[in-house]
Amino acid sequence: MKCLNFFLVAFLFFLISLQTVAQDTDEYQFISPVPGSELNSRESTIIIRDGRFINPTSLAEPNLIQVVGSKSGLMSGELILSTDGKTVIFKPAQKFLPDEKVQVNLNLGLITTNDETLSQLQFSFGITPLSERLLLHEYLTDEYQISAPIHYLLEPDTLPANFPSIRTEVLGETAPGYVFLTVSRDIPNVGYYIMMLNNDGTPFYYKELPNDYSYDFKVQPNGKYSYAEFLNHHTFTGGGEVIHKVMDNSFTMIDSFQMGNGYIAEAHDFQLLPNGHSLLFAYDLQIMDLSELGGYPNAKVAQSVVQELDQNKNVIFQWRSSDYYDFDDSYSNRLTREAFDPIHVNSIILDNDGNILITPNGLSEVTKISRQTGEMIWRLGGKNNQFQFIGQDAEFSRGIHNVSRLENGDILLFDNSPRNSTTPSRAV
Repeated sequence: MKCLNFFLVAFLFFLISLQTVAQDTDEYQFISPVPGSELNSRESTIIIRDGRFINPTSLAEPNLIQVVGSKSGLMSGELILSTDGKTVIFKPAQKFLPDEKVQVNLNLGLITTNDETLSQLQFSFGITPLSERLLLHEYLTDEYQISAPIHYLLEPDTLPANFPSIRTEVLGETAPGYVFLTVSRDIPNVGYYIMMLNNDGTPFYYKELPNDYSYDFKVQPNGKYSYAEFLNHHTFTGGGEVIHKVMDNSFTMIDSFQMGNGYIAEAHDFQLLPNGHSLLFAYDLQIMDLSELGGYPNAKVAQSVVQELDQNKNVIFQWRSSDYYDFDDSYSNRLTREAFDPIHVNSIILDNDGNILITPNGLSEVTKISRQTGEMIWRLGGKNNQFQFIGQDAEFSRGIHNVSRLENGDILLFDNSPRNSTTPSRAV
């Protein structure tokens, strides 16, 4: 009887402890990695945000945080406060070991600028079994390579001999400004140019890149210019792994941006925010057992990872598609392939209320994400549409690209190919 009583007491204590941990977790605005999540990077940092401003001196409190790996043991590292004054980041001194469970304990001692003490926090997450990051270009390769005809027209004598020929068609009045273009494939006798063109096709600015073509040349909201410099290509996704380069108003290179936590930035999009932060994303290959869905038992599946970096390029926000989307959300018919990309985020912007809009191409939707909590606010289009469309059904598009918010509050996006394949791509 004593043993039974002891068991009941211990079990009740265990349940109370779990409830306490859950309540503590709920008190925090943002936690990364997501508690209970799996397949996290070996280079993950621990991100904790309560939402209140933190007294930086309280980070020096002894034994404030313990991070323990099931194989690594107690992890040493650096505890820092982001430039936003709210986000606490623990950077481990070494990588986590493959396939281990990590327990995080935040003890009492973290204090706000109003002398309020943050609650204790406990959570755990799992690390990927991969010892090294799978290289996308080794698996996601040339299935969708395009071989379109190239039209050569007028080549002004003042331009380099390998400058691409430009053909323009003006249909009505054009808007002021410049057209930003890049040479984004290998073309015989054509250099790797980024360029700003007038509406008649004449160059305002151009630069030849020495080693490879590029993507996503544009002007950022702060007036700086940026483009994606390739590290390698994976044409399955129409992009590749890159470093984002930034130039000032005189086109002088002044900065570069890369993902944190062991991920490598993707080519499709990159945003510099008004507060000096940046938004960027990556594709991360992980091995998953999809045999119950008719796929490979060791399928290589690309998830999308969104990050916000602060002014010091610390990761203060991370959002992984695998934590929020289901496979059933995707229109991908590639579950039976050895490697595939069911989500494929291809654009990201800061919405006018400070939250994030992304376009997961494989889901044919626009997703609005809370920049504070990571939760999905709404989903437009696709299988999980939460809106009504006049004269269109919820699945009106396929392969959404390039979301933007107009000054009047409308959303503009590129509908790559509606379900009716005879209908051309369009702006919506």
